[in-house]
Amino acid sequence: MRELLDGFAQHRLIISHDTFAHYPAERTARHLRDLFISCGILAPYDRNLDRFTSWLENKLASTPIHQSQQVITGFATWHHLRNLRTRAQRQPLENGPIANAKQEITVAIDFVNWLYTRNTPLAEATQPDIDTWLATGPTTRSTARMFVRWCITHQHMAAHLEFPYRRARTHPMTSDDERYAQLTTILEHRDTPVWVKAATVLLLICAQPVSRIAAIELDALRIDDSGSLWIRFADAEVALPHPLADPVNALIAQRPNMTTAANRTSQWLFPGVTAGHHINPQSLMGKLRDNGIDLRGARNSAMRELVRSIPPAIAATQFGYRAQTTERHAFISGVSWSAYPELHQEPDTTEPDT
Repeated sequence: MRELLDGFAQHRLIISHDTFAHYPAERTARHLRDLFISCGILAPYDRNLDRFTSWLENKLASTPIHQSQQVITGFATWHHLRNLRTRAQRQPLENGPIANAKQEITVAIDFVNWLYTRNTPLAEATQPDIDTWLATGPTTRSTARMFVRWCITHQHMAAHLEFPYRRARTHPMTSDDERYAQLTTILEHRDTPVWVKAATVLLLICAQPVSRIAAIELDALRIDDSGSLWIRFADAEVALPHPLADPVNALIAQRPNMTTAANRTSQWLFPGVTAGHHINPQSLMGKLRDNGIDLRGARNSAMRELVRSIPPAIAATQFGYRAQTTERHAFISGVSWSAYPELHQEPDTTEPDT
């Protein structure tokens, strides 16, 4: 760090994102960069996009690509990197799209290298090649579908080729009894950190994905005059009843990672260890798994309990899901809504009740 600071002080280095991005000691550069941003010296940047860009440069430079290297580079750059940059302009990138892009690029490289072992140029690949690729390897090979479709669109492969979707055969599911037992165990365990307890409630009761839990802002929470806690996941607020609200209220009062000067004004419910960032979703996932929670199974279970309690369209509005997602869970659960129950929402006081 001292070398960087001396370089800036002696004007040998320019204070810019590019300087930090190309500094060899990545962790040191990232830490100092975050401090500069939190102090207003540098403009904010999307950390996940920056990491992906570095990963992509290293991947293309260090991975053997035995044929169609320009095609792979075009797919990685003009499809994935461009799409991620567009998304980052609208909102901070989550880990999911980054992970998907990395996997699709990695599997695309595996696919062209596999064709190379069969003495088959990419442009001459046939339908039997695609069928054999899918039938003779792990299910992750299905991830090459986007690459093949991109190649067909850009005339790198024959237009008549088809690459089928892979449909999941199972939907992980935790039983309601098991989910509530996990919740009780974690909430009653004295040594469990309060931020883990709060995240557990938001996952097991509110069916929120961990990436969204990690990025909850304080402005999304409100305590009304009666002391009830309201959380805004999407367009509407949801009341979290006692005692489920207790760990979230405790977290609001005493958030972790707030001891450094740079983090004292953090906007996040779950502040991260670096200035200006929320907790890393992967770290949060690991902690929840350490407590015995099957993330997908528990969230599917919580989602289906929601659509059994309120109409799927309302659940989508309140909890931030697409209507198609909640409708699908309702269909699988065999729920049929003939009438709407009383919803747990704050009354609209702008007009009299009718």
